[in-house]
Amino acid sequence: MNIYGKIGFVVCTTLIGSLFGFQKSNSEISTVNYETVLFATVLSSDADSSVEEKEASSHFFSEAILGWTLSPYFKEEVGFSFSGRKQERGNIIFEFTSTTEEKADEKTQKFITTLADKLTKYNERAVTQFDILLDPAFTTVKNPHKSFWTMGGGIAGFFFGLFLVEVYIFLRQKKEKK
Repeated sequence: MNIYGKIGFVVCTTLIGSLFGFQKSNSEISTVNYETVLFATVLSSDADSSVEEKEASSHFFSEAILGWTLSPYFKEEVGFSFSGRKQERGNIIFEFTSTTEEKADEKTQKFITTLADKLTKYNERAVTQFDILLDPAFTTVKNPHKSFWTMGGGIAGFFFGLFLVEVYIFLRQKKEKK
C-alpha cells in the first residue's frame, strides 16, 4: 500500500467515525434544556444603621443565604437541584435547568417562595430587617452540542485509522523479515 492509500484509509476511517458520532448525537442526545438564572441582591433595611454597616451586614448575610440553600432540608423543600454562587458583596446568582419552559417558571416560583418564607422566618426570630431584591428570572434555551459528538467520532476514527495503518505496516515488515 502506497502513501496515498494509507492517507485515503485514514480519511475514510475519520469520515466513518464522524458519521457514527453524528448518528449518536441525533439518536440519543435530542433533549432541549431551559437554563434559568435568578439574580438576587441582599438588602439590610435597618433604620438605625449607617450605610457602611448596612453594606457589611448585607455582604455577610448573603453568605448565610447561600448556606441556607446548601441545606438538605431547603433542597428537599424546593424539590429540584440548583446551584448558587456569590457574585460580589451582597449579590447572589442562582441557576437551575428544566425540561420545559413551563417547568422553568414553576421552579422559579417555588424557589422564590421557599426563599422568601425562610427569610421571613429568620427576620421574625432574629428581629432583623433583611430583604432580598430579585431581578426577573432569565431563562434561555440550551440545545445539546451535537458537533461535539461529531468531532469526537471523527477524532476517534482518525486515530483508529492511524492505528490500523501502523498495524498493517508492522505486520508487513514482520512478514518480509521471514
